[in-house]
Amino acid sequence: METILLSQQELEETNQQLCEKARELRQSLGHLEISQDRERDALRKEVATLQQSVTLLQKDKEYLHMQNMELRTCSEPPGRSMRGREQELA
Repeated sequence: METILLSQQELEETNQQLCEKARELRQSLGHLEISQDRERDALRKEVATLQQSVTLLQKDKEYLHMQNMELRTCSEPPGRSMRGREQELA
């Protein structure tokens, strides 16, 4: 009988230790989920910033292209087309 009581006590202690470990693991998992959520939020913000930067760079590129076209048009002497200049260069 005493052996059974001793075994039962050991099992209860083991069960208590396992419950404590399970609680610690749940707590750690909770911390990891919070960290992942923060990382996801940070990545979303970074992606949004990069998308905005790309959009602005595309607009800048379009603007510079328009300016370049205007400068080419303004620098051409009256009555001369691009084709005429190409023929002179050849």
